[in-house]
Amino acid sequence: MTAHDDETLRTLANRMAEHDITRILIVSRDEFPRLEGLLTLRQLLHARRVDLHEEQHAERHLTLRPRRKRSLVVASGTGAWPAAPRPSEEEGELEPVSVT
Repeated sequence: MTAHDDETLRTLANRMAEHDITRILIVSRDEFPRLEGLLTLRQLLHARRVDLHEEQHAERHLTLRPRRKRSLVVASGTGAWPAAPRPSEEEGELEPVSVT
């Protein structure tokens, strides 16, 4: 059984499992195919282990943007007036908008 050098590891892992094999020859798609390498189950599992480690330790980035100014009106018995001012954008107050 052979595979081509442009196939994904997922595809190769599925093929290896389907045919119950632990090694697969990798060949080029040229007119006259040539041997590019050999992929073993051990190498496949190592690649997956590295991928899992990177997923578990991926950095998370928090994007911040300045808060919008809000003017609150507080009702009283004699009328309405603006509430105490909130910190402004110039003071650098930020709110989280997304985590990627």
